[in-house]
Amino acid sequence: MAACSLMCLTTCGGVPLFTRNKGTKRPLPFPLIGTLNGVQMFAASRDMELQSTTTENSKVFWKVFQNSITLILITDDYSISDCHIGNFLRIIFNVIVFFCGQEDVANIKNPERFKNEIKVCFKLIDDLMNQVSSATFSAMTNTVEIITGPDCIPLQASLDHAVL
Repeated sequence: MAACSLMCLTTCGGVPLFTRNKGTKRPLPFPLIGTLNGVQMFAASRDMELQSTTTENSKVFWKVFQNSITLILITDDYSISDCHIGNFLRIIFNVIVFFCGQEDVANIKNPERFKNEIKVCFKLIDDLMNQVSSATFSAMTNTVEIITGPDCIPLQASLDHAVL
């Protein structure tokens, strides 16, 4: 079972809206959350989109939605692809929109009130986080998992003939 932490913050102010943990004994400290958000905000101020990075013992992913909410996921499972995590974060955002409404998510005027409104999402988010590294993750994200062999030249030749 892979440990992962999911953080949701307001994009403009970096106000933490919620943190969900799976497999970790303690929540991430606030300075670490602020630092991760600061790295993303620095990249955004330079007109760059920071998507992911790898450290010695974890992978970190950032995704900004509607210039309103930033989701940050930290996992110790290196086998999960960036594509799957991107889809997973999109699903989490869609859960928030489903429960809280598109207009409220796009225009967070009072982050403290929104923190209370977003609590209805926690059960579903926790259930989704339990599937991040499971065998059903590809079914959840509507993607296909593939493995190519070391000698894929014959396969490529067959595919080229099938297209013609």
